Amino acid sequence: MDDDNDENDNDNDNDNDNFAWNILIEILVHSSAATHAIDLDINDACRYLGYWGTGNGDMSVTREVVREKATVTRDLIKSHPLTPELSAELFAQKGIGAFRFSAALIEWSQSELESLQKIWVQAYKNA
Repeated sequence: MDDDNDENDNDNDNDNDNFAWNILIEILVHSSAATHAIDLDINDACRYLGYWGTGNGDMSVTREVVREKATVTRDLIKSHPLTPELSAELFAQKGIGAFRFSAALIEWSQSELESLQKIWVQAYKNA
């Protein structure tokens, strides 16, 4: 008799777990984030784990983001009243930090690296 009660308790627990999972799945499917992720085309860029890329492996957007961050930080240093040491540190963290994060996984051509180097030299001159 106790075995029957134990089996019923286990069935009830499984039903409750399944019900909770079903509710969670419904929430995720109907949420705007899940719907938006489903609607992405393979050629649309999105951010995942800090990197920008497309579903087919094109990481050129990450390179554009790195260049943009370096340029914006360089221009910020021009107009900001920081000491030279703080300006250089700011650029190292913001301007070069984005590149450093991406450098391990993203391939950069020599011309892209030279373009970044020009931005970096300008920023350090501005500092």
